[in-house]
Amino acid sequence: VLYNFDARRFYRKWAKDFLDSQTEEGEISVIVPTPGWGISGKTHWNAVCGPTPTIDVCWAEIVYRLYWCYEDMDALTENYDGLKKYAAYLKKWTNGDICKKGLGDWLAPKNEYMPALAFTDSTVTYDMLKKAATLFTALGLTLEADYASGFAGELRSAIREHLLNSEAMHFA
Repeated sequence: VLYNFDARRFYRKWAKDFLDSQTEEGEISVIVPTPGWGISGKTHWNAVCGPTPTIDVCWAEIVYRLYWCYEDMDALTENYDGLKKYAAYLKKWTNGDICKKGLGDWLAPKNEYMPALAFTDSTVTYDMLKKAATLFTALGLTLEADYASGFAGELRSAIREHLLNSEAMHFA
């Protein structure tokens, strides 16, 4: 849509909705915009609380694409604090390991394919962190870019360590 239509205002608004939904701890809702559904302590269904990287990636992707398509530095500046806070929030959930949290609502019932959830959530988080590092670099924020890159590197190593079957040469 960004490439073929001038959707800049729409995506700027959506990025602002992510900021508005973010808690002090860095958590964002699984549905944005929201009146609070999917935030820890406000929803009784705990499965939707906490990080859901396959959904949360939208925020970093929106800001990244605004920068990529329009060189929109204002979008970077406006979302910097929130993305940084979200990266720190994710760090608490991964603790140097793979990301094991997310809805997995696209998976088969009975959690038969939970390794797929760990793989997709971890790789999506990795991609999000690499894009955050690019955005922080564009803002001249070397320390933050190094933090995001370092976190992405830790996650990449954990993905390879825990999910790569090196004998069969595929991910579990």
